[in-house]
Amino acid sequence: MVLKQTQLFPLESSGCVKLPETGAKKRTSFRGSYSHTKLSVYENCPLCYNYKYIEKPEHPIPFTSIEAFMGSRVHETLEYLYKQIFHSPESGSDIHEILCYYKDAWNKKMSDDVKVVKEGMTALDYFEQGEKILKDYFELHAPFSEDRTLFETDNFNKEKPFLEKRVDIVIDGYKLMGFVDRIAEKEDGTILIHDYKTSGTLPAVDTLKNDRQLALYRIALDEKYPDAPKELVYHYLKFNQDFYIMRSDEEIEQLKKDVVALIRKIEKATEEKNFPAVVTSRCAWCEFATICPAKVKKDAEGQSWKPEIPGDFRTETDEVPYIFDKDLRARLFIVPDYVFRIRQK
Repeated sequence: MVLKQTQLFPLESSGCVKLPETGAKKRTSFRGSYSHTKLSVYENCPLCYNYKYIEKPEHPIPFTSIEAFMGSRVHETLEYLYKQIFHSPESGSDIHEILCYYKDAWNKKMSDDVKVVKEGMTALDYFEQGEKILKDYFELHAPFSEDRTLFETDNFNKEKPFLEKRVDIVIDGYKLMGFVDRIAEKEDGTILIHDYKTSGTLPAVDTLKNDRQLALYRIALDEKYPDAPKELVYHYLKFNQDFYIMRSDEEIEQLKKDVVALIRKIEKATEEKNFPAVVTSRCAWCEFATICPAKVKKDAEGQSWKPEIPGDFRTETDEVPYIFDKDLRARLFIVPDYVFRIRQK
C-alpha cells in the first residue's frame, strides 16, 4: 500500500487573503461521562473500548486519513459561514470568501500525518471534493433565510451562536455529552438540530430513523425548549441532500431505555474486565490494530482486511411515496410513525 504525500495550495493563486480563525476549541473527553461516540465504540468492539477509554495503552499513533481531514475542514468552513451570517447576515452572499477560508484552513492544518491511501486519488482530488461540497451547499441554501441560528448570551452580554454547541444529557442518573454542529429555529418555532456529514454513502431510511446521536441531542434540547417541535436534519454534503426526521415521544422514551441498558452493560463489562474483540472490516482502520491480539492473529493467518461498505448503506434513497414542494426544493416522505423528507437540488 502506497501512502501518497499531501500538498498545500497557494492562497495567492485565487486572490485569497488569510482569514481569522473560528475560535473553535478542540473537543475533549470528560472522565466518567458517556457520549454517542463512546457508546458506539463499545458496540463495535468492546476491546477497542477498553483500549481507548480504560487502559489507554501506548501505541503507534496512526495517520489521519485525507477523508477525515477534508471532512474537518468542511465542518470548520460551515461553522465560519454561519458565524458570519449570524453577526452580519449580508456576508452570507460571498461564496468567494467562504472558499478562501476553506483553502486557508486546509493549508494551516495540513501536515505529514495526513495520508492519501486510496489508489488513483491525490490530496488535490480531496481538496476539490471539499470545494464542490461547499459550492453545492451554498447554491442549495443561499440566501440562508430558511432558519436562524439560535444563540446564548455570555457573562459579557455577548451573543454566542449555537455552532459546535456542547450539550449535556442526563438519563436515569447517567451523564452524556455531545457537540451539535448547529442549532436553529424556523419561523414557526420548530427547533432544527443540524448535522453535517461528508460520508460517501447515503443511508437507508431505517438507519436514520433509528439514529441515536441526534436523538440524544433532542433530549438535551427538550429540557431547554420543552414546548417546541424538533426536527433532526442530516446534511449528506457529497450528495447535496438534506434529510429531515421527526422522532415521536414514544421513540425517544424507548431510546432512553436502550441507552441506560447499554451503559449498564458497559459497567458490568468494566467490573468483570470482559472486553472481547469483535472482528469486522472496521479492524483495518482501528487505531489499536498494531497491538490488538485478534488483528495480529488474523494477519499471521494471512486474512484479508480490505474494508467493505456496510450493507445498510446505499447510493440511492428508498422508493417511497412523496409530495414534491417546488418552492422548498423538498420531498416529503410519509413513513409510518414519523416524517422523513429530503431536500435537494
